[in-house]
Amino acid sequence: NKESGIKNLKDLRNGTIQILGRKEGQTPSIWLDKLLRDNKLPVKEKFFKEISYDNKPTNVVLPVFFNKISAAIVSKPTFELLSVLNPQIKKQANFLMESKTLIFGTLCFDPRNKDKEREKFVYETLTTMHNDVDGKQFLDLFNVDKIIPYKEEHWEEFLKLYE
Repeated sequence: NKESGIKNLKDLRNGTIQILGRKEGQTPSIWLDKLLRDNKLPVKEKFFKEISYDNKPTNVVLPVFFNKISAAIVSKPTFELLSVLNPQIKKQANFLMESKTLIFGTLCFDPRNKDKEREKFVYETLTTMHNDVDGKQFLDLFNVDKIIPYKEEHWEEFLKLYE
């Protein structure tokens, strides 16, 4: 929140953070570990007074908006959607860091399958399901905004989290 006075990662020391995710060890949590390492700061369990996880976006973003917690980690599409629903959220937001595109998981198909029509159907269904109410609901179960075609650079960015 712009009113918090927090300007950089170091200002979050002994603060509280909410992470959009079901539990420790998912991509947002790993990204936070990397940020702290790169800035030569203590591990998150020692750096923050409290760390919590929630898979409901409003439970993550609104506490920052109302100055109940220091910071939050959410995906860009999630933040943008909440900002459309409440434009004040975007006006009050102070972004400290933004990651490059990071993978949450991968789906693989057997390339030996000869049914190209079925392959096309599955591909189109998966890559457009975020446009459909039922598809969004399904993706929400996994805390995923959308499914995108695999790119080598996404995997490379994810591996950099462990450097």
